Amino acid sequence: MIEFVVTGNESGKKFDRVLTGRYPSVSRNLLYKMLRKKDVRQNGVRRSENFTVSKGDRISVYLTLPEKTAAYSVIYE
Repeated sequence: MIEFVVTGNESGKKFDRVLTGRYPSVSRNLLYKMLRKKDVRQNGVRRSENFTVSKGDRISVYLTLPEKTAAYSVIYE
């Protein structure tokens, strides 16, 4: 689970923009899936649609971030 408090420069933005700004590895498909499943809370209240955040909002997202995969080199024989 990820928890964070919205700062002043993020205030007034849509939730999806704030989350992708903080965690660029999160795809928008995964983000909207979380909203459909109501895995997002704003100040303790479950949210199911994209919403505008305000300064001081406590956002909780039930998400496990994808781990970075090791880079493999291609070897030709």
